[in-house]
Amino acid sequence: AKELKIKYFNYDYSLGYPVKDKIYLRYLPDTRKFCDVIFSNSNFRTEQYLMSSSFLTKKPLIFNHICPQLDYSLRKKSFLSFKSSDIKIGIVDNISYEDCGLSYDDLFTLIKFFKNNKLPFKFILQSKRGDLEEQFIKLNFNKKNYVSGRKGDFSLLRNSDLIISIGWQSIALKAASTFEKPLIFYSQNGYPYKGYIFSINKQNNQIINNLCNDLWFSEKDLNNKLNKLFLDNHNLDNVRDLSMELLNQIYFHKENIEDYFKKYFK
Repeated sequence: AKELKIKYFNYDYSLGYPVKDKIYLRYLPDTRKFCDVIFSNSNFRTEQYLMSSSFLTKKPLIFNHICPQLDYSLRKKSFLSFKSSDIKIGIVDNISYEDCGLSYDDLFTLIKFFKNNKLPFKFILQSKRGDLEEQFIKLNFNKKNYVSGRKGDFSLLRNSDLIISIGWQSIALKAASTFEKPLIFYSQNGYPYKGYIFSINKQNNQIINNLCNDLWFSEKDLNNKLNKLFLDNHNLDNVRDLSMELLNQIYFHKENIEDYFKKYFK
């Protein structure tokens, strides 16, 4: 593109992760593509791009835009065969390996909990690599009690009563924001990002850290906390309020993609 003198644009799908030290953002892959313009899907991601590109001699322009994944899922109408009275839990996973932020134990302990739980849950699975459905099959879940969304299309999650993000998962946050759903996080040992950087603004960073900590469930407290959510609507409303406060801090952009083309490609 540079040899042909054609402008090179990067459309951002990823939300990214909080970092222990902002120096690590120097190596953010999307910035190292040396594009002319980056379209960023959220305030959270924009701050990461600004920190990442600050090391470059020629910095890319950064514009905010709606994530194409979010745009597609928002427009698509998806319906389920579950009854409206069913409690529908959306579960979103990520890549799980021992050297990743999400481990197999995080995935397995959550699914095992639901296998042993007596509440009449139905499940909407949104999996990065199909691991969720594979574990549901291995643990002999009734196939009538779960459905899987297609990769990249999280429109089924509009039907959920609660979204559970296994670890920090961008689709879970996008879906909760798009469809205004209560959101909680889960990992076996609880909140893993204490002291990490979510925002370069110290006050906002502390707010996000506190909200994530409040919304993060562990294997130890999952049974008590989750059952309380559905035995008392007040508790679920409180989680919804905390979720919306967190998502307002992340702030996904929801402007229509076509508006950007009209503005920048006349």
